[in-house]
Amino acid sequence: MATIINKEAIILQAVEGFLPTNTSLDILRLDLCHPIVSGNKWFKLKGLQEAMRAQKKTSIVSFGGAWSNHLVALAYYAHHYQIPCKAIVRGHYKELSPSLIFAQEQGMELEFVTTNQYSEFKNDLKVVQPQYPDAYILPEGGNTEVGVEGAGAIASFITKSYDYVCVSVGSGTTFAGLRRALPAATHLLGFVPMKQGAYLNKEIACYLPEVDPSTYTLIDAYHFGGFGKCPPELIDFMNSFYQNYGIPLDRVYTAKMMMGIEDMVQSAQITSSTSIAAIHTGGLQGNQSINAELVF
Repeated sequence: MATIINKEAIILQAVEGFLPTNTSLDILRLDLCHPIVSGNKWFKLKGLQEAMRAQKKTSIVSFGGAWSNHLVALAYYAHHYQIPCKAIVRGHYKELSPSLIFAQEQGMELEFVTTNQYSEFKNDLKVVQPQYPDAYILPEGGNTEVGVEGAGAIASFITKSYDYVCVSVGSGTTFAGLRRALPAATHLLGFVPMKQGAYLNKEIACYLPEVDPSTYTLIDAYHFGGFGKCPPELIDFMNSFYQNYGIPLDRVYTAKMMMGIEDMVQSAQITSSTSIAAIHTGGLQGNQSINAELVF
């Protein structure tokens, strides 16, 4: 299947001056590969049509919240390939978020359910499938074996050796794919922007039965109040980072990861004289709610 991203645009960008001089930092700019299906999104979706053909499905049903990067990317993907697509959305809203408006404009049908209904559907996809017999049921965040395999391809863009590779974690799909594909000597750090996000260890471990768990760590100390929360200090950091390095970060994932990396190096949780690669997973559309407060 032809790709819709520009792989040539993906670069490893050195960030000098952010960390102590004896610690090197590069950022893998996956955000540059496409304005909509940016970051890790394409990689999780690229095997989707093959999976649909294997199950003889003709449409897609997936899940997400009001600011879901996954739903934005999936809506664009489905529109591009002319695949009927529906999203089961957590919560009810007086006004749609820009993310949901975009998804709707791409032709994605939206069905709003209560938080309890959403949890029921998310935790047992067998409840959903009979309602949509012709649909491929795609879990939240593209969290399937197909998504994990696709995300593993991101490692091919990390063309240098690093002591640590850092990535934001939502569903854990990209994290699991990276851990499979990276050298065992590279420690993978996952920054989870949810309170008590370490629960994802159990889900990720299911994809990594033969991987030594000492080669990866999930960190949930940098949620800044919880998923989607964006206090003034985070906005100040995003603006300062852009002014200093010319790299826009997103409020949900990458900004929290970068603040976490900085703190862990300063507090010696990450040892000095190390090399770090941080993966920019895109998702910049999530900044629309704070555009007025950003310098980029």
